[in-house]
Amino acid sequence: MADLDKLWLWQEARKDYRREEERLHKNPTYFELKKAKKEILAVEATVEEHEKRLRELGEKLASAELRCTDLKNKIQLLSNRLYSGDTKNLKELAGLQQQVEVMKKELESTEEELLQQSIQHDELREQFSQIKAGLKEEKNRYRERLAAYNAWKSEVETNLGILQAECSRLETEVNPDLMRLYLEMTARYGDSVLARLENNLCTACRVRVPTLLTKELHQGYGLVRCENCGRILYWRN
Repeated sequence: MADLDKLWLWQEARKDYRREEERLHKNPTYFELKKAKKEILAVEATVEEHEKRLRELGEKLASAELRCTDLKNKIQLLSNRLYSGDTKNLKELAGLQQQVEVMKKELESTEEELLQQSIQHDELREQFSQIKAGLKEEKNRYRERLAAYNAWKSEVETNLGILQAECSRLETEVNPDLMRLYLEMTARYGDSVLARLENNLCTACRVRVPTLLTKELHQGYGLVRCENCGRILYWRN
């Protein structure tokens, strides 16, 4: 039966379509890329945080350096007054000496703070460089995988379009009553309503088909169904 030939081709094209569709939707690469993108965004947030901390530390360093310079200048000025000989008043001299000592202690403390901040800044900058380098590599890997995935996806979507068009074309060429019967039987048999006959066996249930039925099928006498599973048998010379 020509209609069965068309229906068989339609059934197989639809199976191919659904396999391709499942392959598209269940490809693990899609989920891996989503995870990789999420990880990249997390690292980018870390990079932004490091940049912010580096800026803040840089501002603190600049402020501490200015403070050190200012203290050194003030200490120099007070020392000049203290040892110039212009000041004779002992109380005033003692006051100048005390100011110098206070400023020297503040300078020592500020320089220690500056040293610690410099060390912290260098360590943070090294971490920042390593994270940025790692992020760059990860982005490159992600772009390569994404490009490969998109190329694969485009190919699958093209195949789906071809198969969809083939299914639509074949569906219009099958007898409507036969197609209606087929669709009713899908509730029980899914996408395998038609079963090929090979070596007198139903390929769906692997049960031998009686000789009388195989003859009817070979001679094209209407629809022949497997006595065991009930599927419509299909044979092509």
